[in-house]
Amino acid sequence: MKIIIKGIVIKGEMRKSYFKNIYIVILLCLAGCSQQTPEQLCETELNASTNLFQVNDFEENKFFSMIESDLPKFQEYFKEAAQLSDVDWRMIAAIGFQESQWNPEAVSAMGVQGIMMLTEDTAKDFNVTDRQDPKQNILAGSLHFSNINEQISNLGIIDERFYFTLTAYNIGFSNFRRAWKKYESQQSPEWKSFKKPLSELSGKEVYFVDLNNYPRGKQAIDFTEKVSDYYLLLRAYTCLQN
Repeated sequence: MKIIIKGIVIKGEMRKSYFKNIYIVILLCLAGCSQQTPEQLCETELNASTNLFQVNDFEENKFFSMIESDLPKFQEYFKEAAQLSDVDWRMIAAIGFQESQWNPEAVSAMGVQGIMMLTEDTAKDFNVTDRQDPKQNILAGSLHFSNINEQISNLGIIDERFYFTLTAYNIGFSNFRRAWKKYESQQSPEWKSFKKPLSELSGKEVYFVDLNNYPRGKQAIDFTEKVSDYYLLLRAYTCLQN
């Protein structure tokens, strides 16, 4: 992958050093650019993308490779869904990547299907006739996420809300409430401190079987933080393309 900024072609590894190299170029540009330039607006995005929770070198390189090879096939659907659900299309795309790596034919051992890994119940809620149809699947997943986000807001969660919404999307809102009951006395909910009660959720409590002693709550934490990482990376990538 190569990115061109004001005629400068930047190549190299796509991990943190990659973004830091671009970041340096942007800072140099800012010294001679007027205020409110596109480069200036990208500065925060790039800085955030160098501080990831969990995504490692291999995963990041694969993500960037698939941004170029696979994302264009579905980007229009992500953007259409974003308009109808009022969710950033890059967040929807990040969820889809973590769920299925943008594979419309994906099927899990538990029977969820498609890019956004919809259950039968969620598909019915949004009138999906074919869970492996990417357009239907992506729209239903984005509307489902939007609905959960509203429910999370009703709990009084404002700061860092998308972490909590991602968690509830992954394990279901009723299961999320089981962990929340252990935590709701906190006046200022923080993702970092919420991870403890969440990590204590076992498969039995959430009506799922733990996989190889991998607690369901910990699975939800990993899902949430990886989606967050992919979202930050995609925000930085799209910023540089504009």
